[in-house]
Parts: sequence; C-alpha cells; structure tokens
Amino acid sequence: MPKLRPRLLLAFVTLLLVVGASWLGFSSCHPSRPEPRGELGDVPPSEPTRLCVGGVRSDCRRPDRIRELLATESLVVVQAAPAPGGAQGAAVLTLRTPDGLTFDVKWRSLGSASRSNDPIAELGADRVQRLVLGPGDLVIPPTAPHCLPAASYERRLGHRRDAFDGSDCVLGIVSLWLHGAVDMNEARRTGVVPGEAGDADPGLYDPLRFERDARYRRNVAHLNLVAFLIAHGDAHAGQFVTYRDPPHLFLVDNSVAFGLDHRSAMDERQDLARIVVPSIPRETAARLRALTRTDLDELRVLAELRLEASGRLVATDAGEPFGDPDEGARRQGERVQLGLSPEQIEVVWSRVRLLQASLDDGSLGVF
Repeated sequence: MPKLRPRLLLAFVTLLLVVGASWLGFSSCHPSRPEPRGELGDVPPSEPTRLCVGGVRSDCRRPDRIRELLATESLVVVQAAPAPGGAQGAAVLTLRTPDGLTFDVKWRSLGSASRSNDPIAELGADRVQRLVLGPGDLVIPPTAPHCLPAASYERRLGHRRDAFDGSDCVLGIVSLWLHGAVDMNEARRTGVVPGEAGDADPGLYDPLRFERDARYRRNVAHLNLVAFLIAHGDAHAGQFVTYRDPPHLFLVDNSVAFGLDHRSAMDERQDLARIVVPSIPRETAARLRALTRTDLDELRVLAELRLEASGRLVATDAGEPFGDPDEGARRQGERVQLGLSPEQIEVVWSRVRLLQASLDDGSLGVF
C-alpha cells in the first residue's frame, strides 16, 4: 500500500476525529454557530479577573486555581454571548460556581469539530505550554474540558447540541476569558504593541524593542516558542490579545494546530509558528533541552472524565490511555479520555528536536 503524503494523512486523522466524536455521541455534522442573545458584560465577573502572569502576583488569580474552577462539577451557565470574530461556533459563557463565584470563559463544543477546527487542540496547546513555561509566563489561557447541562446549553446558546451518549450534558472545551485584555487593533492604537491597527499581520516581534525591553523580550520569546511547538496554523493578528499594564501577550485561539492545517495567508506575514526571535530565556531553554520523547506521552491523555449515575460527566484523575490512539475523544465504559494522536505528538516532538538542535549549534540563543 503506498504511503500517504503528510497533508492527506492529516486530513485522514481529522476525519477519524470527527467520526470518533460521532461514535461517542457528539454531533458530526458541519459546525453550526451558536446564537446566544446576551451581551458580554451583562453579568459582571467576580474580582479579581486578571490572571497572575507577567510578574503580577497580587490582585489576580493563579492559573492552577482557574483550572480548578473550570473543573468544578456544578457550574451554572448564567449568561451566554457571541464570541467576537471567528466562525467556528465559539461562544463566551458566564459561569457561576456553587459558592457564587462568577467568571467568563470561551466555549467550544466537541460537536463543532471540523477539518478546520479541532476543539481538543485548545486543550493540547495549554498542556504543551506547561511543559516548557512556568505559571507566571503562560501565553495561552488556562483550558479544561467541561460538560454543560443540555437543557441549559440549548436555552442559553440558542441552538441544540446532542448530549453526550447516556448523559444529560454537552461536552466541550472552556478557556478563561481574559477580562481587561485588548485586541491587537486597540493595542496598536495605544502603542502597547508595534504595528498598524487593522493589519492582519501580527508583527509582534520588533528587533529593537526585543533588545531594549526585558519584559517584552521574555513574553514575545515565549509566545513564539509555544506557537512553534504546537504548529499553530493560523496565527494572524486576530488570534492575539494583550494586557496593557504591564503588557502581556496571549495566543487565545488554538483550534488550528498540531498539523491540522496551515493557512496559506500566513506565508506573507510574520508567522510566530516559525521561530522569528533570536533567543529565548535561559531557564526555558533548560526545560526544553531536558524534554524527552517519553515526556510527551502525557499528551496522549490530556484529560479524563467519568460518567456518573446522575448523568453528569465530571473530571477525574487520568489513567492509562485506552481505545484507538488516533481518536481525540475515546470512550471505555463510563470513562472518557481526550488526547492528542500519535501523529500530533510527533509534530510536537519534531519541533522540540529542531529547537534542541538550534540551541546546541547556537542558531537560537539564550538570555
């Protein structure tokens, strides 16, 4: 049998993802966009809303605490709003914990998966960054799976998604909505980042500023490193936001990654999925050098959930991988695992090896 070319193989793996999702009880048709009727901000989030990154350590929330909140079993959807921009079926939800804490998340159901959108890649991107970055340096918002009650989902989002087979909830991926962060147009108008408002080219790496501004240098180096490791296929300006005081850039849409696709429009732009910075922080380089192929096996199980008798699908400790490794969503009895496929993990490993070689030969420096 002849070997498949890389792009054909990736398309085939994506097809398996969508078919697998259908077998698990998710919709496998073309994604339909939610039509929530609310407005972002109608229900204010609980303070503090800022994430503890970029040297900020007070009046903020730690990334590990955010992940705990995202995994809370009895979150209630109190508000839903359309996600600004994009066409992949994302929405912004306001969630409330049983003790009254309110926060906003970006939501993307697993049923929205398509050839150009892999919700599980959002989960993988967060895990990959944690392999090489400390909590205060994160450039992707904390992300987790969550299963929303089907009745509440339909009422709040204005469209129907089939519940997970045997449950009363719709499974998807949530990531913290970064209140206080601004998009690239606003950041450029106010001089927080280089470039002209309205330009789709990110243009985030400025050689002179990289040399002179230590905080910017560290943040942009990490942003470039992570976008490269996950093989982000569509890192245009609309995928980034930034805090302003102090500045800290984030990559907030990672559903096109791990070899799923690479948009040709990025060929004429400063693509952070290619290494454009001349150097990375010394301690980050040390973490990168220490990575082995075995370390990446944890990407096979990004999260595990358990179907309870009540019909809720809740987060549980991850066990050994089971099922077909080429399927992003796998089920065994009452257990569900979400993870990257061997092909996707090899994409990450090949890039780790390239970076290790670049550090060894000095073509990628450290500071």
